[in-house]
Amino acid sequence: MGLRLFDPPARQYFPVFEPYEVETAPVAPVLPGSVLLRNSLDDAIAAAAADVMLQAHACVRAFEAFHLAIAPSETSREVVLRLMTDPNFRDLPWSRTHLWAAHQTRLIADENTESAGHLAEMILLGSDLPPDQWHPAPAHLPDGDARYEQELVAHLA
Repeated sequence: MGLRLFDPPARQYFPVFEPYEVETAPVAPVLPGSVLLRNSLDDAIAAAAADVMLQAHACVRAFEAFHLAIAPSETSREVVLRLMTDPNFRDLPWSRTHLWAAHQTRLIADENTESAGHLAEMILLGSDLPPDQWHPAPAHLPDGDARYEQELVAHLA
């Protein structure tokens, strides 16, 4: 028999949990400030896109540039899609935006896994974001964290 790279642990290592009731309405955590819950995921995505749009215009007015950090996830992809396709958000100042990878893993599990590169490609192909304003995290390099920190300092300090 050949060498196997991964042998799943025996079944006894996985505890069996009894089913439990799930609350129907989310409960806001006890934190300073307030929490705004939307009625649907679509409403939450529209609100996030509107917040990004308002912040982008405010930053461009005040600082001549907008810096957006984005982490790869299904929800991020949906917000980016909304920003790229909804006529209400098409005037986002992409040409004055710096897009930062907020998280990039060293290894991607499979080719269907969402990555910051996928999101950047969507934006680069569908907007006037200059390619040199896309700042991926060089997680594949041994000193990638130091390089990324230097780039952050160079643009934000």
